[in-house]
Amino acid sequence: EFVGKKTVSSIAQKNNVIGKWMIAHNDTKSMCIGMMNSGRNDFQHTKYNYIANSLTAEKTHASILRITANNLHIASIYYSVRHVIPATWLNDRDQFLYPNDGWKTDYAFQADCLAYTLYNNNIQSEYGVNHWIPFTEKEVGAQSLFASHFMSDYLAGKIKGTQPSSVAAQPDLFAVDEDIADEPSASQVAPLAAMSPEAQAVMDAGRELWRYYHQQPDANADASYYDIRRYFQGTDAKGRMNPDSEDAEYMRLWSNLKEALKRLAAHIEPKVYEYGFLLGIPE
Repeated sequence: EFVGKKTVSSIAQKNNVIGKWMIAHNDTKSMCIGMMNSGRNDFQHTKYNYIANSLTAEKTHASILRITANNLHIASIYYSVRHVIPATWLNDRDQFLYPNDGWKTDYAFQADCLAYTLYNNNIQSEYGVNHWIPFTEKEVGAQSLFASHFMSDYLAGKIKGTQPSSVAAQPDLFAVDEDIADEPSASQVAPLAAMSPEAQAVMDAGRELWRYYHQQPDANADASYYDIRRYFQGTDAKGRMNPDSEDAEYMRLWSNLKEALKRLAAHIEPKVYEYGFLLGIPE
């Protein structure tokens, strides 16, 4: 029974993996809006790749990226590349690799990855200021002001990243690539303006979900996407989030968002191969 195609290949250099690309863009001095666990470099460890308010090396046993305005586009690309393709028994050990240069000027790709990441993270307002609210108070009818407008400003192009001296230098074994200082530090186009129709659909669905949440009398102005889900879905006796909610309107809005995210993931997938993050051909 035919089950699909698989590329089997060797990697020219054993360290030519995506984790090296990610950590080359670490920023240790700028304002941190969150942290990302690399989750190693293959599909079997993808579940350990996540974004949270703060992380420690002792807890994760993997490389950690401090996310700032200077590398948010890198974090979003890394996270999206790792998650838009489901892990299967066939790709379980496939390695994600150091990419070619194509992504650097593909601002639509960068913006699409950001849209995907905004609705796939573990940021929680109880652990610090939530810098990941992608909308303004007016857009969602918030009952009070947000503590941070970082993400809505970033999406509108009001925040431009720079290449700080604290960003790690690119490893010598990748000398064939351009020097990291020559890379665009962030999208030169406002992410909202660069987004594909698939990403715009995600943002529209997300806005409706946020708007419905802020209609609740006890809504937390600084709630994250995770917080909103937990509010409606609740948790079990062990503190784990329930898989659904008794609120029919929430379930309708959340279902719309999940479907939009699936379409966006399918739109991003071909570029994962085009830019060399994975070898082979898309399904």
